[in-house]
Amino acid sequence: MTKVLRDAVGVRISRITDTVEARLADPETARLLDVPLLSPILHYTGITYDESGRAVDVARIRYRGDRFSFTVTLDAH
Repeated sequence: MTKVLRDAVGVRISRITDTVEARLADPETARLLDVPLLSPILHYTGITYDESGRAVDVARIRYRGDRFSFTVTLDAH
């Protein structure tokens, strides 16, 4: 989405804040991920800001803790 916002829409992105937390699955998340209640999950939130400091994209994603790992690689240019 970041590439689309920058290249296709022309948003001038200034920063992205990514947060990954270990949490326990609440009833709705457990149902959606097909895991037992209170199973460990990875909870990801990514917020992209434009040059004025306005949030232009927010992503909230929950991953099953038993099936996913999370790696971040940032291109420095």
